[in-house]
Amino acid sequence: MARKAKLTPVFYFALVLELLGLAAIGGGIGVEVVMKAHFGFVFISVGSLAMGLGGIIWGKVARRM
Repeated sequence: MARKAKLTPVFYFALVLELLGLAAIGGGIGVEVVMKAHFGFVFISVGSLAMGLGGIIWGKVARRM
């Protein structure tokens, strides 16, 4: 029988970090398409970093609890 994971604050932190990263990527793509501004790439890069960090926290830290 599979063990049920406890939803600790670390899980929620990782989830929120990934969702914020996704929103930043979407916003960066929107800024780049609409305004042709190169700072949209900054949003895309920061969003990718946030999603990566959220994935690391989820996979390495939270799953071991």
